[in-house]
Amino acid sequence: MTNDSDTRSDPDPAHWCREAVRLAGGPTKVARLYPTPISQAAVSQWREVPVARVPLLAQASGVPDWRLRPDVFPMPNSVAEKGGN
Repeated sequence: MTNDSDTRSDPDPAHWCREAVRLAGGPTKVARLYPTPISQAAVSQWREVPVARVPLLAQASGVPDWRLRPDVFPMPNSVAEKGGN
C-alpha cells in the first residue's frame, strides 16, 4: 500500500492511476466498486482517473486523491511541507 511518505520521486498521475488499480485488485475489482455500471475494459483504458471515480479508488487502493488527480485535489499542507513525498 502506498502512503503520503513515499520516498521516491513523485511519478505522474498516469503512474498513480495504474498503481491504484493494481493495489485495489485489478480492473475487474475496480469496476465493481462503483454503483454506476462501468466495465473492466473502461478501467483498463484509464490514463487518468475520472474525477467522480477518485474517492472510491483512493479508498480501495490507499493512493491519496491528490496523487491520482493533482489537477483537482490539492496536496495537503502537511505533505507539501515535507517536500511532497
